[in-house]
Amino acid sequence: MLASLLLLALAAGAAAAPRRAFPAKPACDDALNPYPDGRRLTFAPDGTFKVVLFTDLHYGERDGGNVWAAWGVEQDTNSTRVMNRALDDEAPNLVVYGGDQITGENQLWENSTAYLDQVFAPALAHDTPFTSIYGNHDESYNISHVQSYWFEKTRAAAKRLSWTQMNDASSADPKGVFNYYIPVYASASARTPALLLWFFDSRSGTFNSGYFNVSDEKHMSQDWVDPQAAQWINATAGRMRDAWGALPKSLVYVHIPPAAAQVIGNGSVAEKPEEHPGIDYDEPVDVQGQNGAAFWGRSKPDKPFWDAVTGTLGGADGTGLIAVTAGHDHGNDWCGRDPAVGPFTFCFGRHTGYGGYGSWARGSRVWRARLDAAGALADLHSWIRMEDHSTANTTTLVQGGHTVLINSRDPAPAA
Repeated sequence: MLASLLLLALAAGAAAAPRRAFPAKPACDDALNPYPDGRRLTFAPDGTFKVVLFTDLHYGERDGGNVWAAWGVEQDTNSTRVMNRALDDEAPNLVVYGGDQITGENQLWENSTAYLDQVFAPALAHDTPFTSIYGNHDESYNISHVQSYWFEKTRAAAKRLSWTQMNDASSADPKGVFNYYIPVYASASARTPALLLWFFDSRSGTFNSGYFNVSDEKHMSQDWVDPQAAQWINATAGRMRDAWGALPKSLVYVHIPPAAAQVIGNGSVAEKPEEHPGIDYDEPVDVQGQNGAAFWGRSKPDKPFWDAVTGTLGGADGTGLIAVTAGHDHGNDWCGRDPAVGPFTFCFGRHTGYGGYGSWARGSRVWRARLDAAGALADLHSWIRMEDHSTANTTTLVQGGHTVLINSRDPAPAA
C-alpha cells in the first residue's frame, strides 16, 4: 500500500514539473557556506526567491491496523494532494518541511520512516530543493529526529535535493542538533548572501528517551530550543560580520512557537483582529517550555534562543530579523507584532496536512523575496496558498529594503 501511494504521489503533478539547476560549485568560494560540496541556493534570474512551508503533515495517523487505519491512509492521500497543488501553483525555489512530518506515536518500528517517502514525494516529483526541521510528533518510541535525518540523507532519490543539516555544536542535547542556516545568494558568483534562512530544533517528543537520566512520563521532554544554540548563533553571526561586514536580513523557522508568540497572540492579535487576518483559534498559543519547563525547574527556557534571534540576528534596531515562523498550533495562521515584544514579527504557517487535529481548509504559507537592481533585498511578501488554488492574506515583511509588517486580506501580488 505504501509503495502504491508513493507512486501515485510521484505521478501527481510531475508531468509539468520544471527541472531545477543549481550549481554544485559556486564561482567563488565562501568559508561560511555550510555545505562542504560548495553548493548554494540562489535567486532566480528574475531576481525572486520563493519558499513554501509544509507544516504539521502528520503522515501515518492512526496506523497499526486498528479500526482507524483506513482513515489514516485517506488523510495521507489528501495531504499529498495539498502539497502537489501548492508546488504546481507556486513553483518555489525551496520547500521547508516545518515539523510533525509524521505522527510518530502511531508508528511501528518497521514502518516509521517509510512514511517519509510519502512526505518527500511531491518535492522530488517537482525536482524542488527542500529542507526539514522536526516537531514533537517526530520524536517517539519508534522514530526520532536523528533517525528521520539519516533516512532523508541516505535515500538516493532525496539526498541530492535535501538541504537539511545536523549541527552538533548547536546543542548539548543530542536530540536537538538540527539548528542551521542556509545562505541565499543573489547569484552563483555573489560574495555575500542577500538573505539568510535559519532553522531551529525545538525538540520535545511524545515520551522521554532517558537523556539527562530522566525516564518519567511522556511530557517530561525538554520542549524548547537547546540554550547552546544561542551561543552558536552569536558566534556564527560574529564570523559573518567579520567576513561580510554586516549580517543579511534573516527569516527564522522553528516548529514550536517561542513564548513571545503567546504575548503577541494574547495582545495585538486578540485586541485588534481586524488588523490580523487569518485564523486565530488556538488560544492561548502553545509555546516552548509549556509542557516541560516546570518539571525541569526552568523559567523562560527559550529566552537564550529568543534573545539571540532578536538581539543578534535582529541587530541594534531589530530590523535584521524579518520574521520568526512556527507551526505546531494547527488553528492559527496569523502574522503579528506587539509592543510588549518589540519590533519583531511572528507568523504561523498554515496547517498543511490532513492528519492531526482541526477541520480548517488546508494550505501552506508562502514567501517571495525580490532583489533590487543592485542585488540587495528590496521587498518580501508572504501569503497563504489554499488547497483550492486560491490565495489570501498577503503580508508585506520587507518594503523598500526595510523590515515592516503590513497585513492585508489581499490575494498574492502579481509575479
